[in-house]
Amino acid sequence: VKKHIVRAQGTANNPGYIAVIQKNGMVRISSTRRPNAQARRLQSFGKDTLLLWYGFTENMLEAKKVAMKHFEDYRIRGDWLDVPADQVILHLKRY
Repeated sequence: VKKHIVRAQGTANNPGYIAVIQKNGMVRISSTRRPNAQARRLQSFGKDTLLLWYGFTENMLEAKKVAMKHFEDYRIRGDWLDVPADQVILHLKRY
């Protein structure tokens, strides 16, 4: 898992982490204040669920909202996307 700092813009101050999770070929963009706890929780979902990347942002909710908007054409259901994980990670690093 690689850690990165994400620059988010917005008025709300919701510092935290944006995470990229992969399961069965699908990718999920997640937000959390505690990435280590999230990683432990994901272990209970089985070996096919992986925390691939996470980055700190000053506004995790805004960063996730912008990313989900960018990938809206790839949305399967909820926060799950049918898009290569490296594309999502690259987008979040640029943001």
